[in-house]
Amino acid sequence: PYLRVLRPAWSEETGDRWTHVHSIAEACRCVPAGACVFSNTGRATREQYAGFNGRKLYLRLLSPARDDPPFPFMEHIEGHPPFSVAEERALFERLEVDYLITRNVGGAASKSKLLAARALGLQVLMIARPNTPSSPSVETSGEALAWETAH
Repeated sequence: PYLRVLRPAWSEETGDRWTHVHSIAEACRCVPAGACVFSNTGRATREQYAGFNGRKLYLRLLSPARDDPPFPFMEHIEGHPPFSVAEERALFERLEVDYLITRNVGGAASKSKLLAARALGLQVLMIARPNTPSSPSVETSGEALAWETAH
């Protein structure tokens, strides 16, 4: 038997403007022409933005890019978490962001981008978690240790 430890997914709160999507491709189809978008889906997802309709896409990378972005509308933005709400808000304002594309990874550590988006009234394209095999899951390491002891 195995156990998955998953942070609780984020859920919409008052003031949020979320559109739920299942993939980056679907998120791209939701972006209107002329929109400026920030995404933190990472280096491995760059090619998935081929159908992007907006004017500009800023893609956050955790380390410096070794090559140019694959599309003329894309620009790499290097950043090292954690980020405060104030830092994310200042970045979104400086870049004149209209939309945020992010995965629903849950947890408190990376929620600052969502709080900044809410404060600025930005549209968030929230990519759902992938379907996973049925298995027991818990939210904390303490719960995982208790489960392991019981099994």
